[in-house]
Amino acid sequence: MNWGYNYVDEHHKEHSFLLESNLQSDKFAIYGRYELVQKSSEELGFEDWS
Repeated sequence: MNWGYNYVDEHHKEHSFLLESNLQSDKFAIYGRYELVQKSSEELGFEDWS
């Protein structure tokens, strides 16, 4: 598991984490991944709709 944190300012904090796992047998393998990333709408280039 990996975790990251960006402190931009007092009101803008961004978290992210990644969780990976795998299970292997002689005949098959199962792989899973979950990722969460927080980004602001300004950083992604979206306009404010309010």
